[in-house]
Amino acid sequence: MAPLTVESGPIGAFTAPQDNPADNALLIEYVSTFVPKQTGEHYSPHVSTGVATRAYLDKMLAEPFTPFTFTPAGAAIYHLGPYGTAAKKLKEVHLKP
Repeated sequence: MAPLTVESGPIGAFTAPQDNPADNALLIEYVSTFVPKQTGEHYSPHVSTGVATRAYLDKMLAEPFTPFTFTPAGAAIYHLGPYGTAAKKLKEVHLKP
């Protein structure tokens, strides 16, 4: 990844500016440190399924978890929005099964 990365950049390189400059700084820090902090032995795969109340999530986490396997049908790259949400699709790839 090193040839494709830079140490930092303006908020417009990541997403549209947010109302709170502190949120912009957090987002730039998150992206700038993503590779060393969230990849390799630190990688934690996940499936995003939406939002829920804390009570619902606590109940769900207390229940037994049955592992599952899935195959992605595609992948996309997005500009990030608040809290790391997908804000604007930049590129999409459809995968063959």
